[in-house]
Amino acid sequence: ATNFSCPAESTSVEGSSALTDCECVAGHVGPHGGLCVLCSPDHWCPGHDAPGGNVSEACAVHSSSPAGSVRLEDCICVGGYYGDAGGPCVLCPADSFCVNGTLSVCPAHGSSAAGSDNVTDCRC
Repeated sequence: ATNFSCPAESTSVEGSSALTDCECVAGHVGPHGGLCVLCSPDHWCPGHDAPGGNVSEACAVHSSSPAGSVRLEDCICVGGYYGDAGGPCVLCPADSFCVNGTLSVCPAHGSSAAGSDNVTDCRC
């Protein structure tokens, strides 16, 4: 077997003998044996740990994630939407506000439009 090193941000199983055995680590994406780059914002990259490996998956509609995300649950609903980490994300109903995927009801006697993303959107 030839002794080789995988490119940065990639790895291979012990005993591998070909550069094409190298797969990106979680949070990175790229071709087998090639350059692995940081996963883009609003995506998640499971790396070699997942079936199919080396893929970049988009977050659900109305959710986002930071660069280098590794799990679907890193995708959090954007302001004005609520739902579990990973989605789906639902429009925040009237008389409430939604931040980081959490729905909160406006304070007493407050009202807001659907899609509100801050308590200051609640008006008496």
